[in-house]
Amino acid sequence: MRLLFDGAGTQELAALASPSHKAHALFLSVRSCIQGACAYCAQAFGMKEALKALGIPFLGEYRTGITPA
Repeated sequence: MRLLFDGAGTQELAALASPSHKAHALFLSVRSCIQGACAYCAQAFGMKEALKALGIPFLGEYRTGITPA
């Protein structure tokens, strides 16, 4: 399984990483499956720095084939 986050999903990814989030345990259980987040989307939704701090890899735009950014 591979998880990719794009669009507003980049905001939810950052929220799920918070220990106070009700689904944080789920985030921890699938953390190793997270391939990354769309770099453009993370920037557009103001999540780039938060995701970078979490060590989430950035990917190219989904429509262009999810290539490392």
